[in-house]
Amino acid sequence: MDDFEAAQERLHARQMEFLKNSSPDDWHRYAFFFNWNERLDGLFWIVGQPQCDRSTALLIFWKGEPTGYDYEEDDEPMGDDIYAVAPMLRFISERFNSGGYGRAEIAYDFLEATGHDAGSEYASVIEAGRLRDFEALVERQKDVPNARVKLHPDMMVLRVPGRKVGGYDDHSDFYDRFPEDDDGFEAAAAAPDLSDNRGVVAADRTGDRRADEGADPSARIRALRHRANADGDEAADASQATGVAGWLKGLFRR
Repeated sequence: MDDFEAAQERLHARQMEFLKNSSPDDWHRYAFFFNWNERLDGLFWIVGQPQCDRSTALLIFWKGEPTGYDYEEDDEPMGDDIYAVAPMLRFISERFNSGGYGRAEIAYDFLEATGHDAGSEYASVIEAGRLRDFEALVERQKDVPNARVKLHPDMMVLRVPGRKVGGYDDHSDFYDRFPEDDDGFEAAAAAPDLSDNRGVVAADRTGDRRADEGADPSARIRALRHRANADGDEAADASQATGVAGWLKGLFRR
């Protein structure tokens, strides 16, 4: 293990310790801004906690893009592979189907979770996409014998009432407290730089940034993401937003 890898392991240990000493609200903030290129064991830990909020579990499940995995058939225990999404999706589904997530204090809005708002020009298109995801999963799971891994009705929701936590307007000091570097190395993007525009997260220790148009309802859209320059080139963001919107319109005309 080289010096950078060792520093990253120490950093990860500090971040996990921070989560374990934080509130369910902070767990939700962590999940809201999480960079899915990173190791997932922080999310594994959160969804397994007794006090994990229902909205946090929904947020993580749908950001995990369940339509892109046959997670119902996955038999790998969650955590064996720190990058494996499918076992976590299965775990969340099983928990919803066997008692659920008892804490229900935090609001959830799928549009905000995907980088949009109700006033967005494409909100209705994005909403139609999520409804199609519901339908696709229910159809796919008709012949699955284990009812505990199927999509529970409480998971087929677009919004959950509650306190607003973790959105782009949440000015918590969470990321001032969250461990971000170790031994002079910058963290590998577990936490975003909130000084940038929405959807832009720290990408690696060289200081590069990855621009994300925010539309993340399924693996189909994730494939459309592209790299942007370090200053958050607005033209690149606008170009990608237009491209995603056009692609979605074409999808729903089929």
